[in-house]
Amino acid sequence: MTFKCNFIIWDKVLLTLFFLLTFSSTFTLAETSQEASLKYLKAVMDQYHDRFPLYDDVSSAGNHFHAWAKIPDQHAPVTISGTATNNPHSGATAIRCEFVVTNTGAIGGFYLLNGTLPPTATAPVLNFGAVPNAGVDLTGATRLIFWARGQQGGEQIEFFMGGVGRDPMTGNPTTSFPGSTPVVKQSVTLTSTWQQYEIDVANHDLSYVLGGFGWIANAQKNPRGAVFFLDDIQYELNSSRREQRLNEPRFLRSFTTEPHQPALGAFDDFDFVLRNLAFSYDNATVLLAFLADGSPDSIRRAKLIGDAFVYASQHDRHPNFRDSQGEIARIRTAYMAGDLTLPPGWIPNNFIGTVPIPGIFLEDQQRFIEVEQKSVDVGNNSWVMIALLALHQTTGESIYLETAKRLGEFILTFQNTNGKFKGFQGGMDDPESNNPIPRPWASTEHNLDVFAGFSTLFQLTREPKWHEAALHARAFIDQMYDPQAGCFFAGTINPNMRNEQSGQLPLDTQSWSVLALKDASNLYAQILTCAEQNHHTIHDGFEGFDFNDDQDGVWFEGTAQMAVAYDIAGQTVSGSNLREELRRAQATHFPGEGTGQGIVAASHSGVTSGFGFQLLQRLHIAATAWNMFAESEFNPFYDTAQGRKGKITSPMAGLLITENAVTFEWNPGQGATQYWMGIGTSLESVSTKPWGNLYAQSQGTKTTAQVTNIPLTGDPIYVRLWTKINGRWLYEDYTYLTEKSTPHAQMQVPRPSTTLTSSTVTFHWTQGFEVTQYWLGIGTSLESVSTKPWGNLYAQSQGTKTTTQITSIPLTGDPIYVRLWTKINGRWLYKDYTYETTF
Repeated sequence: MTFKCNFIIWDKVLLTLFFLLTFSSTFTLAETSQEASLKYLKAVMDQYHDRFPLYDDVSSAGNHFHAWAKIPDQHAPVTISGTATNNPHSGATAIRCEFVVTNTGAIGGFYLLNGTLPPTATAPVLNFGAVPNAGVDLTGATRLIFWARGQQGGEQIEFFMGGVGRDPMTGNPTTSFPGSTPVVKQSVTLTSTWQQYEIDVANHDLSYVLGGFGWIANAQKNPRGAVFFLDDIQYELNSSRREQRLNEPRFLRSFTTEPHQPALGAFDDFDFVLRNLAFSYDNATVLLAFLADGSPDSIRRAKLIGDAFVYASQHDRHPNFRDSQGEIARIRTAYMAGDLTLPPGWIPNNFIGTVPIPGIFLEDQQRFIEVEQKSVDVGNNSWVMIALLALHQTTGESIYLETAKRLGEFILTFQNTNGKFKGFQGGMDDPESNNPIPRPWASTEHNLDVFAGFSTLFQLTREPKWHEAALHARAFIDQMYDPQAGCFFAGTINPNMRNEQSGQLPLDTQSWSVLALKDASNLYAQILTCAEQNHHTIHDGFEGFDFNDDQDGVWFEGTAQMAVAYDIAGQTVSGSNLREELRRAQATHFPGEGTGQGIVAASHSGVTSGFGFQLLQRLHIAATAWNMFAESEFNPFYDTAQGRKGKITSPMAGLLITENAVTFEWNPGQGATQYWMGIGTSLESVSTKPWGNLYAQSQGTKTTAQVTNIPLTGDPIYVRLWTKINGRWLYEDYTYLTEKSTPHAQMQVPRPSTTLTSSTVTFHWTQGFEVTQYWLGIGTSLESVSTKPWGNLYAQSQGTKTTTQITSIPLTGDPIYVRLWTKINGRWLYKDYTYETTF
């Protein structure tokens, strides 16, 4: 049942003005929504990498060890099903296991093996140690954890891992390529309720694991047989392996599906079909959302997604996606979330380390159905190109630019030069066949993506072909505008016929034109009015915009796109109204959702698109990413994280503050109209009114602030710098350590223990208390600054000045040693510092 909240939204203009004029509301609402969205995206990104799962649900993106083998042989009296829906411990399914007593000596079980996938196979085959290079490295795992319950209670089952290719008694190898550890096992008597069990694996060699989990039962302990259930099987990891795994490139699952197991073909079968699917477009928007946030952790995450796209463009399973010269890369419509590569020993078409394809396992038919692999789209490739170009501009790393160029080369192959309407056609169908079929139609949305991507490519490379290709896409876009309707049509049916069909007028061709074409608001003044007349709707208690012109539900992703378009067009009140609706949607506990963090794709499931697919009331990473764009007024077509917010440059974050008076300096934000600085003794103190218990003050448009009341207690202080851009407040947090008051001077610049990269260095130190003279000694060893002349590189009185420039620092790759002396009441005190140097 869809939650309904039927009420009229009164006087939104007054409501918006109230929020704009109320300082605390401007801070709290916008930042809460953006932070909550970011938290959701991070959780989705990490859900399969903060551990090593073997089974969450059937077809879960995190599952491992997919080849299930009977023990002791194929005649064992056991059965297993991974799609049991009767009271799973969590999620949609559990594993049902049954042991049948056929005689008094009956014994049987199952082993979850890694198996292998031979070059032409479509399902994994069993491997008990006969095949090389087919083991999973689980180094760093500490515990194997699983949940189990018996159907009756009292079932006695032995659970284990490892031991494949080894004698079960001695542990000695019995095959050519055995697993790295002998069997590790534990016998359990089950209860009729779910209980957690564990097997300690911390002190075992897990570098080459063939069998991740297994169970066995016998007639002696289970004379009537046994039926029991397993769920949530996973390995816990030590801190270093967990950190390593969390820094692996990967794709994010597009939708948070509900925890039930619908039948294929049912209305809600998307909760099964989409369980492990990661759309490329969705992941490109998340990459850009992390750039919009711009924090170091978000940049790290953006790079992981970018690295995943780079890897995917080079490691596809099919030869059609590989060019012998490496000049043309292409991105699939979707990949599988979870691990970026197939496990060792899985080598489709003899390619090692290929990227997994999403799909579902039909247990009753014992086959895997692939999802979203019938075509390759120009639009998806364009969005990945846009995201990689933004990542290149943020990080400066050339691999992202080079991959974007290769994607551009692929997109160029769809440039149409025939017919009345040219532009770039939609891509190809049956991309893995011997004769892929070029699509005859062209999409306005795709050409907007192409125009933005190629325009940026030209700006970065100055290669004329990208400029010419951008103009080619722009000419097509202009042809899709209908002056009478004031709208952009969806595109063409073929190169000589525009698509003017009823029900197929998309919202995004209106909103994205404002984002992708910087002159759209001037040339096409009615474009947002077109969206208001054809797509605006009130449904399920929410006001927003539908995907197409049948207005049968609110599409929250598109509503966020309109919010950004309104802001760019200068219609800030309309943009603010939509953000309020998005915040309400974010806070609403839809059935099966309710995190209060992400954004669902639509106000109810089954909202039609007009193009054969439906929009879902499920948490969606792209809708959540677009909400972040709306909150920060970030245009994903062209914006990067660079320069959007003011960034404190001095003192550097983490620096030890040794004086009560500190001057803070920051780089200006892009389009910033005001700054606010709050300083407090806790993060909470700068997060709530008055936004800092030590200091809280508007800085106007200044980029410096002097604060004179820093307490030197040895405790940290917290600094929040706010930047107001286009009427919105964005912030960045910094933490500094403080040192208890000491009388002698201390070095501030260069930051102690950093690396010197220039032979000319300016040293700056604090004043200290009642100081009458300073002395600076620099040498190539600690001994050289400890004995006369107190430094073999430099040794000189500084009088009472606190800054000096040295021009003779040797860049040899060896450290230098600095001793700063302070004379107080006739007594000399000193402090030593060490700096590395580049070679």
